[in-house]
Amino acid sequence: MNAEHEARSKEIMSDLAESLQEAHQEILSLRWQITELRWIETALRERTRELSERVKELDCLYAISDCLGKPTRPLNEILQAIANTIPAGFQFPKDTSVALRISGHTFCSRGFRQSAHTRYYELVADGRSIGNIQVFVSPAIGPAFLPEEDNLLRAIAKWIGEIVEHREGSLQSKMPNKP
Repeated sequence: MNAEHEARSKEIMSDLAESLQEAHQEILSLRWQITELRWIETALRERTRELSERVKELDCLYAISDCLGKPTRPLNEILQAIANTIPAGFQFPKDTSVALRISGHTFCSRGFRQSAHTRYYELVADGRSIGNIQVFVSPAIGPAFLPEEDNLLRAIAKWIGEIVEHREGSLQSKMPNKP
């Protein structure tokens, strides 16, 4: 009876050891899956943040396109609307200010304030400089400017140059002089 009891105990111990080994393997597999899912979640959050930034930039371009698409609107109103619209396209819209300087006139975004972090683009019409666009950002965290924001500003500067080129007479004759 002892031998039978011992054999049964060994069989139970063997089954337990095998079950523990399988459970251990399952735990290791689950740990790996959890790690992988955390990595995927982090990657998705980062990608979502990046895509949200691109959406803001596109919305900014659409809004500026709408401003430019109103041929009867005075040029000074268009330029002021553009200055007010640009900050919305940046990662820190509340901390972004814009100054458009064109042919001696300056158009500043609402709540304008300068900061140490700035980008500057020349505005060109008919192959000559007509002014500049300057963006100031007071970043809370991270880089002041994203590379895509430089692309956004380059496109806006080109559009402004083109609209001024097409409506240059309006700028001189219909705009009061601003500081």
